[in-house]
Amino acid sequence: MQRNPDIWPDPESFNPERFTDPDNLPKPYTFLPFSLGRRNCIGNKFAQIAMRVILAGLLRDLKFSPVENYEFRRTLRITMRPKPPMLLKISKVG
Repeated sequence: MQRNPDIWPDPESFNPERFTDPDNLPKPYTFLPFSLGRRNCIGNKFAQIAMRVILAGLLRDLKFSPVENYEFRRTLRITMRPKPPMLLKISKVG
């Protein structure tokens, strides 16, 4: 589906601008790297669990705090993001 020329014009070329025109976006579910339904990627659930385990380990063993004199501001897009990028000081717990 990701390389179907009926859905994606010139599917083999790298063209991120194809996602910028809201009137010309492809139909939903035409780009599914992990897919959906019965035939989804068998590694999808494993990848999500692995990410959670790694994140839990990092949060258990390390302390994350903003650097001194960092002024937090945010920009709203699809998700909220800090601007300028957040600088963190990472130290070992205990």
